[in-house]
Amino acid sequence: MAFLSRARTAGQAGDIADAAVALRRSVSHAATALAVNAGLCHNTRHRLEIAIHGCVSSGRMSRSHVKTFRQVHSLPEYLASEETRHGKRVGDRGCPLRRLRRRVAALLKDADAIIAGNPRPVRYHKRWARGLPPRFRPEDLPPITSVRDILDLPNYGEIVAEWKLEKVPLMRSADPHASPDAGLKNDGETYMLQRLVARAAVAVALISAILVVTACTEAEQPALYVGGVPDQDVAVLEARFNLLAEHLAEETGVAVRYLPSQSYAALVTGWDNDDVQLAWYGGLTGVQARLAVPGSRAVAQRSTDENFSSVFVAAPDSGISSLSDLKGRTFTFGSESSTSGNLMPRFFLDQEGIVPETDFKSVAYSGSHDATWKQVEAGAVEAGALNANVWKTRLEKDDVDTSRVAAFYTSPGYVDYHWVVRPGLDEVYGAGFTQRVLDALLKLNASNGGRDQEIMDAFQADRNHPAVAIRRAGKTYGEVEAVRPLSFTIEPGETVALLGPSGSGKTTLLSMIAGELEPSEGSILLRGKDLAQLHPGRQLCREVGMIHQQFDLVPNLSALQNVLAGRLGEWSLLKSVISLVWPQERQVGMTALERVGVRDRARVRAGFLSGGEQQRVAVARLLVQDPAIIIADEPVSSLDPARADEVMGILTESARQAGKTLVATVHSPDVARTYFGRLIGLRNGEMAFDLPSHKVTDDHLAALYALEGLRDE
Repeated sequence: MAFLSRARTAGQAGDIADAAVALRRSVSHAATALAVNAGLCHNTRHRLEIAIHGCVSSGRMSRSHVKTFRQVHSLPEYLASEETRHGKRVGDRGCPLRRLRRRVAALLKDADAIIAGNPRPVRYHKRWARGLPPRFRPEDLPPITSVRDILDLPNYGEIVAEWKLEKVPLMRSADPHASPDAGLKNDGETYMLQRLVARAAVAVALISAILVVTACTEAEQPALYVGGVPDQDVAVLEARFNLLAEHLAEETGVAVRYLPSQSYAALVTGWDNDDVQLAWYGGLTGVQARLAVPGSRAVAQRSTDENFSSVFVAAPDSGISSLSDLKGRTFTFGSESSTSGNLMPRFFLDQEGIVPETDFKSVAYSGSHDATWKQVEAGAVEAGALNANVWKTRLEKDDVDTSRVAAFYTSPGYVDYHWVVRPGLDEVYGAGFTQRVLDALLKLNASNGGRDQEIMDAFQADRNHPAVAIRRAGKTYGEVEAVRPLSFTIEPGETVALLGPSGSGKTTLLSMIAGELEPSEGSILLRGKDLAQLHPGRQLCREVGMIHQQFDLVPNLSALQNVLAGRLGEWSLLKSVISLVWPQERQVGMTALERVGVRDRARVRAGFLSGGEQQRVAVARLLVQDPAIIIADEPVSSLDPARADEVMGILTESARQAGKTLVATVHSPDVARTYFGRLIGLRNGEMAFDLPSHKVTDDHLAALYALEGLRDE
């Protein structure tokens, strides 16, 4: 076994020649001849015949020799099982295991033929006579007529069979006049190699072990197969996972390949069969995979997967504006195993008391999220449910005709997609491999650009938390629902305008995001932090800065002092008091005033400034505060159109330049579409639409501001 360890090391080094040299140094010349049939060295068939003849003529086998020979005899069966085990990786491309199995079987068949032609009685060596059982006589043993007879011999002492070489049919030389014994080296008519049976058997076993290691190096360190739920178009999935496979291969040093799946269930089956070792699952299929293969672990997910959501879509002119309107309509889910396309939509329908199979006119399964919205767009069904991320991405790429299909309901958040890794990868690919895979996944960052950016975009992912995550947050005053439970996210750097008629809940929602109002239910996260857990002083000031309609300036303080009030969250109490007399960090305030165009009004009291100037000072104060998220409640409501455009341009441009997230309530749809990238429409405390600004049509706005059905303020 020590040799096997050395040979295995040589084989894993990828040098078959070194393994062959180790073999020749460890066994006899006759054993090396046996290697001919296994393909490790280039010798002649005649040399192999000599080795076989030596095996049968030596006839000396100890108990360990017989045991080894039995192992060699079972080698073809073992190789067949190994071939089946690794066949999916190398068997179909001419796996050396298959060739070796055939050669070993042929070798044993030759040995059978030789033994069958030379049956001889078997007796025990005298020195082992004491080990024989009582009344046992060697002559009672049946003659050896095949390899099977050797395998069936009693495992006692040394068995000696008398063989005569001249009675063994030899392979003739190519020279017809050559002696039948040509090439045999001995001083008599026989060529005896002591203990050749044992050595030959050991050689075959060791050779086979080397071949299993060296010829199937790919089987020991095969490619890592990556899979994912087929939730989108095939072309999208191919591009996504092939990019990821390249990244993982570079980071881990192991070949990585993408294995497509025809269905969600097929991916789980492939996981159970070890066809896939790393997979991108939805919530439901991930649970199924971990149940199928104990020890499988969920190791990573996108930040959005912590608060995922589904969208329900329908034709804008279908008359469907709520879940209750779906009754009696044709409806399609995604895949039956999809979390965001079937499981969770059913859950939220159930919350509304809707049973699809009885309340809908018909229920279908499209098979993927893209197929769902396409079927609604084509008019094949009246409504459907799909992954919110897929829907958002298709809108951004202008793939969707929003005049024919639009979202009317976004579900509350839930946990969904995640990466799952199979157990035992460290044993196959080396210690620490699973951690290397995890590190490679977590290393991806869109800010790195290049391929990282492509992969993150393909997975609609960003390692940063959403700037704002609304999780079924609502606000109730007595029996009045000012804002009904809503769920949506706002990404870092986005500019979002909240639109809606008076009393729609815009200002209430904005105040909840700013931390000024506590939600009656649900929660709000700011950059991954629960708003309810933030200290209302400095911690909240670092996250959120707000401009109210009234500007909240101190009339008796100068414009500069009002601007520097944005630093109070960072200053000590003493520094804050001193700044009232001698403004601290004066240059910071003056720079901010210059950016908004009122540097020359720095010494003027806020009470003597015009409305436009006061608005600019309020914006400058936000720039000095430097929050991650800027909240603006009707920032231009008191300004004339010209001043409104000017101030809104300053506000949005300042936010973009600083990489800030901007959320504002705006009455004017034209202003919203001009300065904001995303518009969310609110009506009666519910979300009417959530679309990129260029996707918002006049029909959307007409429905949003229609007097019919509007609740009293």
